[in-house]
Amino acid sequence: MMIAGDRVNFFSLENCLCFFRGEKKVICNKFILQSAVTCLVWPVLQANFVFGQADGKVKVAGSKGSKSQTVYAIDSYTVSLAIRYDGTSY
Repeated sequence: MMIAGDRVNFFSLENCLCFFRGEKKVICNKFILQSAVTCLVWPVLQANFVFGQADGKVKVAGSKGSKSQTVYAIDSYTVSLAIRYDGTSY
């Protein structure tokens, strides 16, 4: 789980989602994907983040590993994701 005050930055490049922490900009995790990332949410109280892709898949991935799991798939573009108001679920 992320520590409060940690600065986390995401970037997506050529079907690869990466994030890094701190000022050194060292990549912590890299996720190789089959489609472009269209949206991303990170519930405050969870160590996992959720992202949508252009191919209609919604995936969940952890901040400690480099694997993602599909939680929803449809043959349509993923436009947006939302988090519950208390940050406990998506």
